[in-house]
Amino acid sequence: MLAELRAGFVESLTHQVDLLHRARCDGNWEMAALRLRGLGASFHSPDLVDLSVLALDSAPGDPVVLRRFRQLMKDFGVGRAD
Repeated sequence: MLAELRAGFVESLTHQVDLLHRARCDGNWEMAALRLRGLGASFHSPDLVDLSVLALDSAPGDPVVLRRFRQLMKDFGVGRAD
């Protein structure tokens, strides 16, 4: 069961970070960031929650935020996000 939960987390994380990378308008950026914040809260990941809040306060495509998401994914042992 833990493997299934991790797989679901990784799939959701990968998908939402991909959407964040492709977001070119405020609405798409905000929706992806909100979903990532919810994912972080659901899986008790304060780092993901904090980074998602930072994304919500940033402009779409912010390169610093996107780099931090890529690093966070590496820290979680997830492949590249772009």
